[in-house]
Amino acid sequence: MDIRDVYLLERSEQFNLGPRQEATVDLSLKRAPKKPCTVLKGCVAGKSGPIEGATVKVSSRSNNPVMHTVTDKRGDFVFENILPPGEYKVIATAEGYKVSRVYRLFLESRRPASIFIWLDVSDIKNHATVYGIVYNEANTGLADANVMIANYDRPDICEAVTHTNAEGQFLVYGLKPGKCWLSASKEGYFLPQKVSLDLSANEIACMNLFVYPDGSSTDGIVSGIIDSYGQNVSNAVAALYKVEERGDILLATKETNESGFYLFPNVKPGKYLVKSKMETDDMIR
Repeated sequence: MDIRDVYLLERSEQFNLGPRQEATVDLSLKRAPKKPCTVLKGCVAGKSGPIEGATVKVSSRSNNPVMHTVTDKRGDFVFENILPPGEYKVIATAEGYKVSRVYRLFLESRRPASIFIWLDVSDIKNHATVYGIVYNEANTGLADANVMIANYDRPDICEAVTHTNAEGQFLVYGLKPGKCWLSASKEGYFLPQKVSLDLSANEIACMNLFVYPDGSSTDGIVSGIIDSYGQNVSNAVAALYKVEERGDILLATKETNESGFYLFPNVKPGKYLVKSKMETDDMIR
């Protein structure tokens, strides 16, 4: 016959007892709760047989966590006199396997329940994962940056692309083991140097990237159309001047195309004006 608690262990407060003194110490014991007298047991297996070390999780009907355990070398698990009678959901998983489907069951006192849980091999087994943060010059995570992983021998071949979240974090999984290039980009920023990685099977690699403001990204464009009495003028010269206190400084000239259109790229922020004229063919020759 096994020994069971009838009342739970209780304790008194500490007290001092002097010479020839008496102390009265009363205790109120609480009755031990009855065991639920339920048993849930089962086995977790996959294509290669029983799975040792699989995690089996029991949740309530409303998906609140209740209990979990790990399978033994035979893939077996048991919950004995732990779960109160009621309705439960059971799932399981193991390294290299997907999460199982949900098994629903109703436990009753003195009526053992048994289930067999099947696990499918993960689609990304033996693949690698890369995660990290893209930081800006202020060491703050940069949101909506492009993160690209490219083939090591063929950098022009993109193997994966993702975007950072609001905190600058990114995550890429399902990568084939081997060497690759990791880079990040965003309009207005540049990455000084892409990073090479040599990923192994099932590796989880953390790699943070740092990007900096691209000075050329602040450049603007000045463009327009030159016409005369409503007719577009081709081969006219548009002249771009920077306005300064000491006078207008000519920076560049550009001929208009057949539609009279001109374009000045890479113009730094500042105050400018455009002048235009056209000389005779003999003068331009």
